[in-house]
Amino acid sequence: MALKDKPNTDLFRLYDDNLVLRINNEKNLRDTRNKLAEFQEYLGELPPTIEATKSFLARFTHLKPRSRYRYTQMIQTFMTWYGQPLTEVTVKIPKDLPTYIEDKDIEKLLAVVDTKRSHMDTVERDRLLIKTAWRTGLRREELATFRPIDIHNKFLIVRKGKGGKDRVVPLIPSLEAELMLKLKNNI
Repeated sequence: MALKDKPNTDLFRLYDDNLVLRINNEKNLRDTRNKLAEFQEYLGELPPTIEATKSFLARFTHLKPRSRYRYTQMIQTFMTWYGQPLTEVTVKIPKDLPTYIEDKDIEKLLAVVDTKRSHMDTVERDRLLIKTAWRTGLRREELATFRPIDIHNKFLIVRKGKGGKDRVVPLIPSLEAELMLKLKNNI
């Protein structure tokens, strides 16, 4: 029996088996199931069509672009699996710059790290990590995986950063001096 001949309850149950195999994150799986349940309820007994799908997605035009994009992706993936790809519906996500953090806010964070009462033996390390992130712009994952071997005079090497790419990041002299001192003291 072809997918187009199945009632919606069977169709969405079959697709759910597909979802469980594809989505490993519990929250994403739950969110996708919820949105598909809304779509199934919207369709009632009518078969999924391109027009019905567009009409369903039009209900979310008041939401922010990232939410509309997520919902569109969930439904588009279902429609592609169903055999009716929804190619003419696209949602563009604006490319936002990261939030700028004032130097005074970083100084406050460093002051709080200095006053922490537990794990006092990590204060120096924590301060250096904060300063490195602040002065180099390293991403969290890059900061978590960078090793002493990646520290060189005047620059750091970031290995397998965003997109799996390596890059070189210049160091300001004060940070370079702190990193080199820490490196020398730990060898």
